[in-house]
Amino acid sequence: MRRWLAAPLLIALTAWGVPPLGAQEPSPDEQRTQEQIQEAAKRPYANDLGPDEIDVSGYPPQMQRSYALFARRCSRCHTLARAVNSQWASPAFWEHYVRVMWHKPGSQINGSEARQLWEFLVHDSQVRKLDRREEFEAFRERLLEEFQQQYPDRYQELYAGLEEEAAKLW
Repeated sequence: MRRWLAAPLLIALTAWGVPPLGAQEPSPDEQRTQEQIQEAAKRPYANDLGPDEIDVSGYPPQMQRSYALFARRCSRCHTLARAVNSQWASPAFWEHYVRVMWHKPGSQINGSEARQLWEFLVHDSQVRKLDRREEFEAFRERLLEEFQQQYPDRYQELYAGLEEEAAKLW
């Protein structure tokens, strides 16, 4: 008799958000990361509307491995599309950006990984963005137009008066 009561009770508790006994609570870093992802989603950028992956099959093996690290680490706190579709391309910018992300709580990036991420972003920026500047800038313009249609208030906040600059590579 107890067995037929246990299953409905477990289902009801789970539906109410009560984790089953023995289930592990998320660590503070994991919980903080989930909060960061939710916060990032509330404040979108045009980049978020673009693809969230890169075809790295033509990249050197080390860059392919670094891309896997990039995909794991950089999607912890925001969409991967945010970095993939950004207009940033200079090694100096990526050094600054990776350093900031490395020190964010929950990033789980160590010094060696930060270097790998930076090397990947510099390589990828050269191949996908700088070597194909006109194509990439036209893509950015389309992203900005779509973003303006979907998020007019956020567009005004971020890009009003900067439309030309927001599409160019930096």
